[in-house]
Amino acid sequence: MRSRVLFQVALLLGLAGLALGFLGTVSPQGAPAQQPERVNPYLAPPGLDNDQLVRYLERMQRKPKSIRNRPGFAAAVLDACTRVLENKPNPSQEKTAAIALMDVLHDQAVAGNAEAQQQLYTWAARLRKSSVPAVAQRARLHLLEQQVHAARAGRLDDAEIARLFEHLRKYCQETELTGRHLYLASEIVGLINSLGDRDAAEELYETFGKLFAQSKDKKLARYAKRKILKQSDSPLAHLVGKPLELEGTTVDGRPFDWKQYRGKVVLVDFWATWCGPCVREIPNVLKAYEKYHDRGFEVVGISLDQDREALEEFLEKHNIPWATLFDEEAAGMHPMARKYGIRAIPAPILVDRQGKVVHTAARGPMLWKLLEKQFPEKP
Repeated sequence: MRSRVLFQVALLLGLAGLALGFLGTVSPQGAPAQQPERVNPYLAPPGLDNDQLVRYLERMQRKPKSIRNRPGFAAAVLDACTRVLENKPNPSQEKTAAIALMDVLHDQAVAGNAEAQQQLYTWAARLRKSSVPAVAQRARLHLLEQQVHAARAGRLDDAEIARLFEHLRKYCQETELTGRHLYLASEIVGLINSLGDRDAAEELYETFGKLFAQSKDKKLARYAKRKILKQSDSPLAHLVGKPLELEGTTVDGRPFDWKQYRGKVVLVDFWATWCGPCVREIPNVLKAYEKYHDRGFEVVGISLDQDREALEEFLEKHNIPWATLFDEEAAGMHPMARKYGIRAIPAPILVDRQGKVVHTAARGPMLWKLLEKQFPEKP
């Protein structure tokens, strides 16, 4: 008898729970209530101390790339890093959290996230005075990247650029250059390539080419040898007015036919998924493509990537509608880039309907000015 009573009580409590659960999903007016926002599954639990958060970060850093690329992963790492840095960390804790934070923000910035780039520079300015040498050195690197980026954007005058090059030269001489410096090298080469004084530019190519070529990091050394030192007489600046010829294979394995583009205005864009300025320029090119494609505007991408899978994922994610040339055996230096002496990317070359080069730096507002001339509005 007693067991029957207990069973009935349990049954009634269960039904009551179901009813309350149902009512909890209904608003006072009888309409379904809004679903709560999805919680980031990667976030570290609240209440962890610094040691626990550091162990969490170490586990996160060991996760495979497929997981690290998932939505919410980077935000969770940044949250844990910030919690450590705001909670009076000891030197070991600060090193783990600060470097993890700058690495995540740098990867996002290189991928074209402008907000992450600004956050990176803000943190770097704060961390440059750290008493932990590894943290201060990493912060200094990112601040140098910021200065070179500002110079390339035209925010420094000639005297400031000259002082910056001298500062960069001393930095490269005094620092052990690693794969982490590849982005800085690319930015430096881009800045050199924008100089009007070609004699000064050649001297700087030689100086920085030798410095980066001495790196023990194979990727950085290869970049210096193949894209700086072996391109001492780049014909890029002399291409304007001359015909451009392209050949190769698209990323999906089809032979590329340059003749099909005759009669079109074509942007030939030398780029790579690891190049931050390249990625940031893509929305601008997509907007121009959308406006002028029906009037005869085409784009041909020439990728300097080495990882086919990463390139294919990027093209699919961003819905890139134009052909992209890729050569897996070129080790990041596409034969067309070698042919035309491409030393820095992005290198967007605009070609007219006759197949002749109009401009060798067709990006940003300049691209729109050039296209307005190629496609004048009807009166």
